[in-house]
Amino acid sequence: MAVMMALVLLISNPKRFLPEVWGENPCMRPAHYAIFFLIGVWSGFIALDAASFMLLGLVVGLKYDLIRANVLKSVFLLIFSGVSLVVLTEQHEVN
Repeated sequence: MAVMMALVLLISNPKRFLPEVWGENPCMRPAHYAIFFLIGVWSGFIALDAASFMLLGLVVGLKYDLIRANVLKSVFLLIFSGVSLVVLTEQHEVN
């Protein structure tokens, strides 16, 4: 379902959500914290298409340019992967 929603967003002219001028230092509002909390929960439990949702939240929600948002997404996913590796190693799920 979530992947289908991402596909519809991708097909339905996503440029209309992008601003003409990109913000330098976006201001985090409570709604942004809620959005990224939900993306984090999705990443932790489902993990399917989490990178796309994170990129969408950074670009559309916080108005980051695509290059900066992609770098942040990569750093966050590296942290998520590291935490997952530690947890799975502690549970003896990694050979």
